[in-house]
Amino acid sequence: MEIFELLEKQEIYFCSICKNIIKLNLEVKEKEYNPRNKKMIQLNLPSSEELQKLDNNLSNSNKQCFLCLNIFDISNNKYELLLNNIKFLINQYDYTCVKLVIKFSCIFNLIFWFINSKIEQLLGKDLTYIFECDTLRQTFISKFTNFFETELNIKFSKDDITKDLELIISFDISDKIYQKYNNIIISSIDNNKNINLDEVKEQYVLTKNTGRAIIKKITQEICDKNILFSNILKLFSIEEILSNINVNCSISPIPLYISGNYIKLSREIGQTHFARDFNLSSVDEEITKIMSNIFKNSEKDFTLSAGGREDRDVRMLGSGRSFIYEILNSKKKYNLDFTKINEDFNSISKMVKIKNLKESNKTEYGKIKKDEIAKTKKYIAVIYSSKEVDKNVINSIKNLEINQLTPIRVLHQRALKERKKQILELKEVERINEHFLIIEIIASAGTYIKEFVHGDCGRTYPNLEVLLECECDILQLDVEDIVF
Repeated sequence: MEIFELLEKQEIYFCSICKNIIKLNLEVKEKEYNPRNKKMIQLNLPSSEELQKLDNNLSNSNKQCFLCLNIFDISNNKYELLLNNIKFLINQYDYTCVKLVIKFSCIFNLIFWFINSKIEQLLGKDLTYIFECDTLRQTFISKFTNFFETELNIKFSKDDITKDLELIISFDISDKIYQKYNNIIISSIDNNKNINLDEVKEQYVLTKNTGRAIIKKITQEICDKNILFSNILKLFSIEEILSNINVNCSISPIPLYISGNYIKLSREIGQTHFARDFNLSSVDEEITKIMSNIFKNSEKDFTLSAGGREDRDVRMLGSGRSFIYEILNSKKKYNLDFTKINEDFNSISKMVKIKNLKESNKTEYGKIKKDEIAKTKKYIAVIYSSKEVDKNVINSIKNLEINQLTPIRVLHQRALKERKKQILELKEVERINEHFLIIEIIASAGTYIKEFVHGDCGRTYPNLEVLLECECDILQLDVEDIVF
């Protein structure tokens, strides 16, 4: 193609693979572009068979590719070290399937813009991107998957459902190259648009985490396109960039999810470490402390989500409250004996017990929250009444609808709104004396039981003070069980 001959006269070369991709995408018709963002809906890539044929030309070429920066060259000696690093990292994990994830420095996107502009200039017409990081990423995965599977003896997965680990290979550039290109951007600012220099230095400097959107903003809005193109042309050195490419790898394990029910036996601990000064510990801390020892993970790798919560001074008894634990960076994933983990935990922990421990998944989060709203709970409360009350009056309270304005005690952390709740049943369990008694309350999920007893200055109505026609207060409360 004439375009490549013109570029080669300017000492701009492409490897056989990149040349093939450019040819494929220069032939794409206009209707295959997205008119809204002027981006190709699907960039054309070489087939696996084509890549294999192109491979032979690649290894025989001694030219340096201006687009892929020679990363498609499997004989690149950097890959030998990369493979050794991957083997060392991946052998620490328990897995069956791995997903290959490729990341590139933003410098690649700036180079792609430059080459695209160069081809536009030679052809004398506007083009959408004919080469993007996604082109590079998909081609690399297509070309190297079999190579990595053979060399590492692992199986790669293409979807997120079956994967256990993500193998992340990053092509980054050293800091001095970033600095060089940041200077190019500063010197190319479009002065006609009154661009704020300090804003550019703060928001539009290139770093390893800079995305394509920022490059697009730089090339289309911040800089004068012609000046930027000219400055890159003067200072661009492929040899310098090639010598400053770093190929790194890391492992990102898919979180392990464990669900179960916890029983809180202490009135001195909350569910989480909120208001830590007033707690001995928390359910979260108790579980994390023991689980981190079992899984050999840092305590910061654990996140607890539960179906609702109880107050710090309220015990959670019976079948317990459902929870799900997310464990990040878990090296152990298979052949876990959850019965033994359950038993080991309960033999160590005094304030919290767990039951029904099992492996779970991310979708359980929504289910736990949804089930919590639908459930009915049974409470046992020790209450005070200013006068002796008839047991029959207490036992006659059934199917009572109450309105609860957000309690004063939680108003600082919850929205002010009125909630309609149901007191399904009230029953006297034991009379301690004429002023103190133990009652059983069955109520809908989310009912503020303490406020139902004392009324919360009228914010809960009707309340037990109104129903019993005397002053009432609550001394002790337990969630006895989740009824249904």
